[in-house]
Amino acid sequence: MQPDTTTSEHAASAHWIRNLAVIWLAQCVTLMGFSFVFPFVPLFVQELGITDPAQAALWAGVSSTAQGLTMFLASPIWGMIGDRYGRKLNVLRAMIGGGVLTSLSGLVGNVYQLTALRLLTGLASGSVAPTMALAASTSPKHRIAFTIGAVQSALFLGTTIGPLFGGLLADAVGYRATFMIAGGVVIAAALLLLVFVQENFQRPMEPKPIFARQAFTDLFSLISSRTLAPLLGTMFIVQIAPMMMFTILPVLLVSFGQGSGATTTGIAFAILGITSAIAAYATGWLSSRMSLIKMLVAACLGAGIFYLPLISVNSILPLYIFLGIGGIFQGVLSSSTNGLVGLMLPPEKQATGFGATQSTFALALAIGPLIGAGIATVGGLRSVFPFQAAALLATAAIVVWLLAGRDNSPQPSATPAEEST
Repeated sequence: MQPDTTTSEHAASAHWIRNLAVIWLAQCVTLMGFSFVFPFVPLFVQELGITDPAQAALWAGVSSTAQGLTMFLASPIWGMIGDRYGRKLNVLRAMIGGGVLTSLSGLVGNVYQLTALRLLTGLASGSVAPTMALAASTSPKHRIAFTIGAVQSALFLGTTIGPLFGGLLADAVGYRATFMIAGGVVIAAALLLLVFVQENFQRPMEPKPIFARQAFTDLFSLISSRTLAPLLGTMFIVQIAPMMMFTILPVLLVSFGQGSGATTTGIAFAILGITSAIAAYATGWLSSRMSLIKMLVAACLGAGIFYLPLISVNSILPLYIFLGIGGIFQGVLSSSTNGLVGLMLPPEKQATGFGATQSTFALALAIGPLIGAGIATVGGLRSVFPFQAAALLATAAIVVWLLAGRDNSPQPSATPAEEST
């Protein structure tokens, strides 16, 4: 008797879709929890005894940079561990470790302890890359780009609504309790993933020791390869360009004299996050119909063009409009670059590759705002926007030169069961 292949195809399809739905929800909740603390870290630093506002902002920046730099160093190593011992285990490590350390931040007694914990959080957490590796490894090959786009949309959505809830919680229960709640939310997301996500992981037959010299040689070879190096370079520019304006946007909005600076800034970042989330999901959906590299080039050109009018905008509404359009292109950029990593690397290298992308993001997060502040100091607030535009327009040309003809999308036709999804 012949096996019922249609039934098995439907079962496999339902399995990866269920996995993706749970991974999406867990990622959104995790990023929401981590971003609870974004609005009030400088204020918490003042509560810890650094009363001068400028010094408080400096220490908040130092703690954020410490976390970014340690995440930059640790992410590729965690990626190698994920390829050896399982992507699900690696995600749980990042979520639980980050959640515990975030909760402990609510118990610190001074700014030095806070900075030390943020440094450890960078070492232990970093859930985005392991989550993308898990999602990619549990999806059919031809749906990887869609999967990455969905996970990216969860990232943007979580980091958009998290600060809003975090600000409300901080006003209601205080900074320390909000740190603890934030950590609890992240751990709850980890439990959700632990219970409902299934991974059929097969360990390498003869894995090399993680900290052996050959393992780091292999890591360097992968990062510097013709496959990954151009993508990492592209991703760095794509990530650093919007971060350059993070330090100057609040000051620029206040200069308009329309509404509260904190409120208008919050709305601006919400617009960026929401439009980016929608665009990231749409990119994944379109990836079976369009080349990811073509979408990447178009988004670089579009973002570069639409950041230019910000040089002369003098009121809030048109600034919101241009930021919203820029957010659409930013969502396409993030989703397409990460989708290309998932498509171009073999499954046994994906966690390591996504770890390298997280390092790239962490480095951009650490130095992007500093570069933006330096440019603004020399040339004025609005001088940041032409630098952003120039970087993105140049990236479009670089992508065409280095990556043209190497895209694996659109993917082959799916089976009827998979196409129904």
